[in-house]
Amino acid sequence: DWRIEAQREAGWLSQTARFSMEQGRSSLRSFSGLFLDTDGVSPAEFVAAANVVQSGDAPLRFHGYAFVRRVNGNERESYERALGAVMTDPSMPGQRAPDMAEHFPVILTSMPGGGLFAPANDLAAVDAMREAVSLAYHTPEQVVLGPAFKMNDAQTCAVIAFSTKSGDQRGVLVGLLNITGFFEDLATATPYGLRLRVV
Repeated sequence: DWRIEAQREAGWLSQTARFSMEQGRSSLRSFSGLFLDTDGVSPAEFVAAANVVQSGDAPLRFHGYAFVRRVNGNERESYERALGAVMTDPSMPGQRAPDMAEHFPVILTSMPGGGLFAPANDLAAVDAMREAVSLAYHTPEQVVLGPAFKMNDAQTCAVIAFSTKSGDQRGVLVGLLNITGFFEDLATATPYGLRLRVV
């Protein structure tokens, strides 16, 4: 019966998507192992580790990684003075991030040349990223998948966040997922007649 076959194929696609998301969570936890038993991770070490993880064959790949720290809103001025730079809005390159109760500026990044995880970008300036990063920071040991959001190039993305430390500095490891690309790849495996959509 074609209906039974369609249900089976739809179930397979749903399981594949869920399994890929779990792989993404596991990948971020594995990456966080870089931070254990160290005096701190250097920018070069961070990029090298990110390249190793990104070279894998997992169906759900991270577009980039960042380690962010938490800065209280009333500590912003002193933090920026020590940093020698202003925290910026990832959704508006070069623009000062708005004042908030807490900030999550990028300290380490696998995207040093720019993008959402450019150095000094404040992830709290983007609602969807702030929701995931703040929850991860305040609930250690929990891997948090944030809501989807649109990038400047209209790609749909989401972040997965996990609380960790670099030396004595507590923060959050964040992975950027390209949801649009993932579902485009998954759609190529979709049997003819089935429609795949994100809800």
